Amino acid sequence: LKKRASLLDSVTEELVRLSNPKAEDLVRRDMIAGIAQFLDQQFIDPAVAAVAGVNPASITNGAPTAAATANPLADIMGLINHFTVNNIPVDGLSFIMSPSNALSLSFRTTVSGEPMFPGVTTEGGTYRGINFVTSNTAGTNVIAVQPAYILYADDGGVTIDASREASLQM
Repeated sequence: LKKRASLLDSVTEELVRLSNPKAEDLVRRDMIAGIAQFLDQQFIDPAVAAVAGVNPASITNGAPTAAATANPLADIMGLINHFTVNNIPVDGLSFIMSPSNALSLSFRTTVSGEPMFPGVTTEGGTYRGINFVTSNTAGTNVIAVQPAYILYADDGGVTIDASREASLQM
């Protein structure tokens, strides 16, 4: 199944020609960031259900959930245990969480003052061979995924075209 995101942005030819930094480059970067955010949301958001012929469900749609406790290590171990009980390999396991949740983990220390999760930052990281990936789309959720069980297809990236010929009705 293929889902395309179409975006349209308009700028005047004068703005493109006379701006510094170049308006076309700014618009292009903004569009790419918007597409990335949209795809991230489609991949993670539990509310994204499968629509036949249009899009697949997100990886969390219909997935089991558990309430968080005050002990993030126990929560992570609970997620790992869920995979083990269901005969899903834990080698290569990854966790997806918001940058703020990752920051919270990075501040955790042992009783001796050592970082409890060294290597985990707001940009993700690793801890004991487990990958941590950050995404604002995760919100308050901490999502455990086995990447080997996820099928992903891509048609080659983002194409952004510019045109001087258009009719717009706003």
